[in-house]
Amino acid sequence: MMSSQPIADRLKTHLSRVGADIVHAASTRVQPDGLNILIDRAPLSFPIGEDDIAALISIAEPAHFGSGEDTVFDPTVRDTWVIDPAHVHLGDPTGATGTDNWTGALDESLGHLGAALGIPADATVRAELHSMLVYGKGQFFLPHQDSEKDDSMLATLVVGLPTTHTGGELVVDDDGADRIFTGDQDDITLAAFYADRRHEVKPVTSGHRVTLTFNLLVDHPAAEDTTADDHTMTTTAADDAGTGDPVDSELTALITEYFTTPVKPRLGGGNATPPQRMVFLLDHEYSRHGLSRTTLKGGDRLRAACLLSAARSAGCEAMLGLSEIHETREAAIDDRGGYYSNRGRYWADEDEPDIETLDTDGELLDGDITLNWWMVPDTGVGESIESRVGEEETLAVTSTRQLTAHAAEYEGYMGNYGNTVDHWYRRAAIILWPMESSFVVRAEAGSGWALRTLADRLAQGQIAEAAADARSLEPFWSGAGPESLDLALEVALGVEDRTAATVVLTPYGIAGLGAEQAEALGALTERYGTSWLGDLLGSWASAGPRFTTPGVRALIEWVNTSMASTIAVLRTDESPSGATVAEVLTSHAAAFIPQQVASAARQIPPAQAWRSLVDLGAFVAEVVSAATRDHAAAIVDGLDGLGGDLIPLYVSVLQSAADPTDENFAPIVAERRRRLEAELAKPERAADDWSIPFTGCGCADCDHLAGFLASSEQRSLTWPLAKLRRQHIHNAIDAQGLPVTHTTERTGSPHKLKLHKTDLLMKEDVARRKYCAEQLAWVRGLNR
Repeated sequence: MMSSQPIADRLKTHLSRVGADIVHAASTRVQPDGLNILIDRAPLSFPIGEDDIAALISIAEPAHFGSGEDTVFDPTVRDTWVIDPAHVHLGDPTGATGTDNWTGALDESLGHLGAALGIPADATVRAELHSMLVYGKGQFFLPHQDSEKDDSMLATLVVGLPTTHTGGELVVDDDGADRIFTGDQDDITLAAFYADRRHEVKPVTSGHRVTLTFNLLVDHPAAEDTTADDHTMTTTAADDAGTGDPVDSELTALITEYFTTPVKPRLGGGNATPPQRMVFLLDHEYSRHGLSRTTLKGGDRLRAACLLSAARSAGCEAMLGLSEIHETREAAIDDRGGYYSNRGRYWADEDEPDIETLDTDGELLDGDITLNWWMVPDTGVGESIESRVGEEETLAVTSTRQLTAHAAEYEGYMGNYGNTVDHWYRRAAIILWPMESSFVVRAEAGSGWALRTLADRLAQGQIAEAAADARSLEPFWSGAGPESLDLALEVALGVEDRTAATVVLTPYGIAGLGAEQAEALGALTERYGTSWLGDLLGSWASAGPRFTTPGVRALIEWVNTSMASTIAVLRTDESPSGATVAEVLTSHAAAFIPQQVASAARQIPPAQAWRSLVDLGAFVAEVVSAATRDHAAAIVDGLDGLGGDLIPLYVSVLQSAADPTDENFAPIVAERRRRLEAELAKPERAADDWSIPFTGCGCADCDHLAGFLASSEQRSLTWPLAKLRRQHIHNAIDAQGLPVTHTTERTGSPHKLKLHKTDLLMKEDVARRKYCAEQLAWVRGLNR
C-alpha cells in the first residue's frame, strides 16, 4: 500500500537516518605524560606556569585574521597572542628525533575524532601544526570560520595544553547548536571540527589559555579511475555508504517514485507535472576548488554515497554543485521602539541590532535558491551556471535556518514589510535527474553543454534529433554567454528548422554581431529567408517596454560601433544573400529612428530634449551611411513628418558622419539648411518682448500661468495661491525649464506666489540665433 506521506518527506526521512550519529565537532583527552613540547629548545612543563607563559608571550605577536582576501589586525574582533610554529618543536627533550610520542598520541586521538566526524576509516588524517596561541585575561576571538588552506584540508584541530584558567571556552556551531569545549589543568584536550563550522573563543576570565592549532589534512587511498569517479559522481558507492549492498533498493524505489509523481509548483501556479530534477542540499559549505566526492565532509559523504549509488540504479545522472540561498525573515518591533528577534533578544532603538546576534527564527517572508556552479560529469571540469531552484524540487536533511549565514543585512521598516533580516547561505548540493531529461536540465542552467551537444549531434548527422532538442529549449533557454554566439550560429544553421534556429539564437541579441559573423548571417538568411531574419532581429529588440528596452539600447550601441564593418562585409560578399542581409539589418535599425527621435524631442525641459537629440546623431548617421541612397532619402522624409525642433539632430548627424558630403547625406544637408534659414528668417526678439510659449496641463491655474507667460509686456506676477496649487505651478515651471523665478511670499492667507521673467530669456534668444548662423555657414561650406 502506497504511503500517504509525501514522497519528498519520505526521501528526507530515509536520508536523515544515514550518518545520523556523525557530528561536526568532537573532542577527546590524553594524559600529558611523555608528550614533550620544546619552545626554542626549552621544554614546557605541565601545567604551564606563569614564568613559561611570560616566556611564550615574549616571543609572540598580536594575532591577525583573514577578512576576504586581506589579513587584518583588529583587537575588537581577535585579541590573542600568536607564536610562529617555527618556535615550536613537538618531541623528546633532547630534540634529537622527534615526534614518536606525539605521533602515537595524535594518531590514536585522530582515529577517535575521525570516526566521530565521519572520516572514512581507510583515509589517512594528518595534523599539520599551524600556530600556538596564548589567551590572557579578557582576550577572545569573535565567531569566525577558518579558511581551507589546502585542497586536502578537511578540519581544524585545537589542542588545549594544561593551564590554570577560567573562561576561554571554545564554542563551535553544530547545525545551530553550540558545542562547548573547555580546557583542563591536568589533561591535554583535543577538539576537532570541520573547517566550515563557525566557532569562537570566549573571553578568558582568569589565568591563561594556551593552545596548539593544527590543520587536519585527509589523504584518500589511491584507486583505479578515482579521478573520474571523484568528479563524475556516477559510480556505485555502496561501500562508502557502509551498506554492504550494491545499492540501497529502498532509496532507489523512492527516487523512481519521486521522478514519476506529479507535483504542482509552489510558486506561480501551473499544472502538476513530475519534477525534472532533485536538488539535495548538503550540510557543509565548500569552495569550488575544494568540492569533490573525496572531500565531502561527515554526513555529506555518507548521504552522497547512498544517494548516488541509488540514483544510478534508478537510471539517473548526478552532479556535485554549489548553491547560494537567500532568505528574508521578520524581525519583530515592540511598542517601545526597540527590536526583538523571535527568541526575545532586545535592542534599544538608538542601537541598530547586531547582525551577529540576530536569530533566523522569524517568519520567512521571501527566499530563493540559485545553483551557480557544478562539476560537469563528462569532463570533470567545473562550470559556472545560473539556475533558480524551485522549492518543490529541493530536499535537505538539515534546514538552512539551522546553518550559519555567510552574510547578513538588517533592514528597518520599509512599508511593505516591517523590520527584516536578510541572510545569505552557501550550500553544496547533489543535483539528480533522469537520464532522458539530461539535455533539458543541463540546458536550463545556461550550460554551454547544450550547444556543444547539439553541435555534436549535427556532426553525427542527427539533424532531426538536434532540431527537436533545440525546440525543447524554448521555455527557458537563456543562451550560454556571448562567447558562444559563433557556435550558436553554427547550430542554428545546422538544425535546418526555422523554429529551432530562432530558439537557439533569440537570447543572444544583436550586440555580439560583427564582421566575423556576417558570413554566417548570410547563410542563415539563405536557408530561412529574410522574413525569418527580420523576426529574429525584432525579438532581439523587444524584451520589455517598447523603445526603452535593453534590446533597443543594445541596438543603438551596435549601430554606433559595429554596424559599418558588418554591412561592409555583407555588401562585398559574393553570395546573393549578402546585400539582402545588409538591407534587412539597415531597415531594422532605421525602423527605430522615428520612435527614438520623437521620444527625445518630447522630453522636458527643452534643454534635455536638445541633449537627447544630439546624442542620437551618431546613431542616425551610421544608419543613413549604411543605407542605400533611396532608403537614406526615405529615412529623412520620415523625420520631416515628426515636427518639433530637430535642428540639434540634423547638426549632430552631419557632425557625426564620416563623410557628410556623401550622397546619402544630401537630403539631411538640404533639410538642415532649410530649417536653419527658416529659423534665422524669423524676426529677432524685441528688447521689450517678454513673451514665453507655454503649454500646461489644461487646468485653470496652468491657463492663468500661460496668460502671464504669453504677455510681451508683463514681466512679474504676484499670485495669492493655496499650497497645493502653488506646488503645481512650481513643478510646471521647473519641468519646462522656463526662464522664470518662482518664490513664495509667506504673508497673508493664502501665501503669495511671486513670478518674474529673467534676463536669461533674452540671452537664450541671442545665443540660439548665433548658433544657427554658425551652423548655416558650416553647411553652406559643404557646397550642397
